[in-house]
Formats: sequence, C-alpha cells, structure tokens
Amino acid sequence: PQLQAPALKGSEESLVFNCIKQGKENHIEFMLFKPENGLQKIMNKLYEKQILSVLVEGGPNTLQRFMDASLYDEIRVIQSKNMRLNEGISAPQINMLATTTDETAEDIISYYRGATT
Repeated sequence: PQLQAPALKGSEESLVFNCIKQGKENHIEFMLFKPENGLQKIMNKLYEKQILSVLVEGGPNTLQRFMDASLYDEIRVIQSKNMRLNEGISAPQINMLATTTDETAEDIISYYRGATT
C-alpha cells in the first residue's frame, strides 16, 4: 500500500492498488484506496474491468485479509529445502491441510484449495 515494492517491469497492463497515488504511468494504473475499505474497492474494480484471475503477492497483513474474507481459490506456499531464515516477517497461518504437494530440486510447493472453488 505504501509503494515499497520494486517497480513493475514489462509492458503488460497492471493495476497497483495503493495509499499514495492515483493515475497512469505507461502500462501501470495506480489506484488509491483506504485500507479499511480496500478489499471491497479492489474487488469492485477487478469486476468492472472483467478481470477474472488475480495473483495476490503481499505481506502477511494483505494475505491474511484476503484469507479472512475467503477471497481466494488457491493458496500456494513455496518453501525452500535449503534455506532457513531465523528472522523476518512471518507468513499467515493456514489452518487446513494441503490438497497437493509438489517438489522441485530446491523447493516444496504446497497447494491449498479455498471454499470458493
């Protein structure tokens, strides 16, 4: 919400919901929202633009709000087999069993299905 993430690269049209600025720059449309009504504004704008698939990559508060509102079809948790962090920001807790798990050489990917599927 504070535009602290790295700038988007590429040329795909993108919506960035934030608390700082409104307007369009190249392929990025910045949309202002207030955190207290943010999810509703985001969902309304996505519906208006007929956007049916969304990747939410956020911090623990953003992810938890989507989870609490049951606004997801699938959650993917990617855990490194080789890297362990002793400090950092904790991810939201998922209180259900993974429906599927895949492994790569480096990662374990757990998939959780939402109630909306």
